[in-house]
Amino acid sequence: MVVLVGCAGAERMPAGKSRYDRLGRNSSISSVVDPLVDNVAADIRINGWFATFVIRKLKGSFVDQVCTTRGGPCIYSG
Repeated sequence: MVVLVGCAGAERMPAGKSRYDRLGRNSSISSVVDPLVDNVAADIRINGWFATFVIRKLKGSFVDQVCTTRGGPCIYSG
């Protein structure tokens, strides 16, 4: 199990930028979300929970959630 506490190198991040900008905006968020959701969808132990989901929409919703919680311009509606 991997536990992340804080952000490595956070002390070097420029002041005044939102967390969203420091993460690299939607393209960087998507580069993490896409393989994560693909792995979940491929995992036969848990993918039944997501059988009724449209994976493309799930990815978009997840990106919006991260974007919104990190101060980005996205609107997450659940």
